[in-house]
Amino acid sequence: MDSQTGMGFSEMAKSQVFTVPIWIVMLMTLLAFYLFNNRPLGRYTYGIGANEESVLRAGVNVRFIKLKVYLFSGCMVGLAAVILSSRINSAHPGIGVGYELDAIAAAGYRRGEV
Repeated sequence: MDSQTGMGFSEMAKSQVFTVPIWIVMLMTLLAFYLFNNRPLGRYTYGIGANEESVLRAGVNVRFIKLKVYLFSGCMVGLAAVILSSRINSAHPGIGVGYELDAIAAAGYRRGEV
């Protein structure tokens, strides 16, 4: 157990009721929902996904919006990696092998293709 925080790295994901990762995931889901539904970033992102050329011609800095979206995505991946590593109490380079199909299926399900 870590003496400074009162919770060890390996214990972060192993408590029984409403684990810390569940709260983190819920908070980040609400943040993403707010950003992509109530802020211009979300409207621009949906617009870039639909027709990048039209958003560019509307005067939006498409490269900067893409940078923001990739930054947000990278932060989410980093957070997921910390949670997954704490769950198995290891940081092995092959930890994500087998999760590729889950990610592809989630993306296809969101778009209504599955």
